[in-house]
Amino acid sequence: MRIIKSILILTIVAETLSSCNNTPEKESTHASTVSVDSLKSFKLKTERLDKNISLPGELLAYERVEVRPKITGYIKQLKVDIGTNVRKGQILAVVDAPEIQSRLGEGSSKMNAAKAKFETSLDNYKRIQQASKTKGIISASELQKAKTRCWEIVRNTNRKSMPSSLSDRLETILP
Repeated sequence: MRIIKSILILTIVAETLSSCNNTPEKESTHASTVSVDSLKSFKLKTERLDKNISLPGELLAYERVEVRPKITGYIKQLKVDIGTNVRKGQILAVVDAPEIQSRLGEGSSKMNAAKAKFETSLDNYKRIQQASKTKGIISASELQKAKTRCWEIVRNTNRKSMPSSLSDRLETILP
């Protein structure tokens, strides 16, 4: 224990002697280097930020639409290319449909036949009506039959497909 006391005393004495150093410190360096803190400032403004970045990439469509025709046939002409922007109602392709052309010809011939039948029936009705003005030649029932035949042909024929000149004549002739 005496050894510990003597070591402790020796350490305290050594520290005391080392702290009593007679060298003057350089106070002049501390006094001359007084620094002022300064910051660079700026005024905040609102402006539009323009920044362009060019990156390689590939764009994929958000929607994919399959186009199917209402009729069967062969594509005669293609009006747009892959990737072209299209609008509603725009013609994309011209389809050649021989079956449709033959049906159109068939419908046209049926229309012409119905028109001829109607013209004949109407002429017959006009003749009978003219003859019925003279008493005793044509009975009222014969006149009614001719009128009924005309109306029957009209009912069997679609009025929308009938030419407008024929439809107008029909309204004035047959009451």
